[in-house]
Amino acid sequence: MECTDLNEIPTGSPEIEAVWRAVAGLGARSVTVTAAEPGHGASTVALALARRAAAASSRERGALLVDANRRQPGFTALADPEPGQPADIGGGLWLLASPAPGQEKAWSERDSLAELCAGWSAEYGMVVLDGAPMLSREAEPVSGAAAAAAADAVFLVSMSGQNPANRVGEAVAAISRAGARLTGVVMNDMREPPLLMELERELCRVETLWPWLARRLRRFLGRSALLSVRI
Repeated sequence: MECTDLNEIPTGSPEIEAVWRAVAGLGARSVTVTAAEPGHGASTVALALARRAAAASSRERGALLVDANRRQPGFTALADPEPGQPADIGGGLWLLASPAPGQEKAWSERDSLAELCAGWSAEYGMVVLDGAPMLSREAEPVSGAAAAAAADAVFLVSMSGQNPANRVGEAVAAISRAGARLTGVVMNDMREPPLLMELERELCRVETLWPWLARRLRRFLGRSALLSVRI
């Protein structure tokens, strides 16, 4: 695990690899990542998936990450590009943080957003949209339904232990009503992490004071078969 100021999923995470294999298996060129409720980690998953797609692409512009969650933008720490202008955030990944002036309505309507997405897909190897929550209680500038319907595939992120089954069911039904293709559900166990993940997080604190100790402990954790077991 790398220690960064951003809440990013480490490169090579088996969970993101599983999501990527599902996307690649479908031959999807665009994916929307959304959640039933705010705060369940959809932006984190979207960023990790976009980085994976960029790494797998042979194009110079490997992937485009579109921040379609306009009420709660999730990537301001990465870049602050001009409206409508993609920003290069490294590794073949570009960030489109907001619509160009005059395109706000196009982003908000399902069919026009789908046309924009098709255009982006022609320019980039993969397009990943970070969508607003499907069950948002607020009027969203770009609804989760519009973002879901614009893409070839949809992943729903659910926070373990926080999202009642009926709310997940309602979100799945909302995706279906939008005419979108639900590819899978990603369970976010950030608030109920396995012991190994929790220890790795604590090492990020140790590393700032005693980097040599953190390196030794990280090697020990990597060799521990017991800590790698998921129960």
